[in-house]
Amino acid sequence: MSARIQKLEGELGVPLFHRSGKAIRLSKYGEIFLPYAQQCLETMSIGVRMIADERTITLSKLTVCSAIPFGTLIFPHLLPYMYEFDQDIQIQVLRNTEFSDDILRMVVESKIDIGFFEGREYLDQSLDLDSVELVPLYENDFVLLARPSHKIGKRKELSVCELSEHWFVLSEESEPISRHIHHYFEQHEIKPSWTMTVNSFVSMKEMVKKTDMLTIMPRLVAKKDILKGELVEIALAPTPRPLITYLAHSRNYHAPKVIKMIKQRLETTIAELDLPCRIIRA
Repeated sequence: MSARIQKLEGELGVPLFHRSGKAIRLSKYGEIFLPYAQQCLETMSIGVRMIADERTITLSKLTVCSAIPFGTLIFPHLLPYMYEFDQDIQIQVLRNTEFSDDILRMVVESKIDIGFFEGREYLDQSLDLDSVELVPLYENDFVLLARPSHKIGKRKELSVCELSEHWFVLSEESEPISRHIHHYFEQHEIKPSWTMTVNSFVSMKEMVKKTDMLTIMPRLVAKKDILKGELVEIALAPTPRPLITYLAHSRNYHAPKVIKMIKQRLETTIAELDLPCRIIRA
């Protein structure tokens, strides 16, 4: 403390105290400076208290939004455990969205605390993500699907160059998934003979089940239909690159235990439901 006072006196250019042996008393300059120093300490105390109050409010409320398909297929299984983890936290879940850019923008603008999205490589490049932490969660494989009675229904594998012969129904329900499939077509210079787009994975699957149209979608979305024998999965050569699902949160969101719980519970959920996803372990 003595060193700090001496530094302050050096900056002011005047002594704040008279020192005589072990005795110390304010100088005339110290008496002038004292009320202002007290005012500064009081103001700082108010600021510290307001920050503490704001952190308490922030940590007692958790606003979440998810992109499709995570928001419809996996998040409902996580939500009860998030509530049980700390019942003092008020959880608000916003409506799912198909756009990863929407999720990231809401995190950047502090409209949500945590967001789940796919396809980091397809994000709006103008978004400033310096304030956002992106946590990779799992990889999702893409598969070619047909109805069992389709002429290729018994094929084990299909070359990408054969895709141009077929009609396709493609997704508009998830923008990153749509971009990912179109990128696969463009990468291999494939143009299907005809395509239609729908904004529902359920509708896509029904079109494939009842027509000779094909589709490419995450295996996660079609797992139940494949197990029931209503759709068949045909390997593509080359295999489409998997898409990674991320958790995004503001670097100012100080709740590492919540993030850790979500990752642990996600891994357990994927194992319990036998979901076709590969967990990414940091």
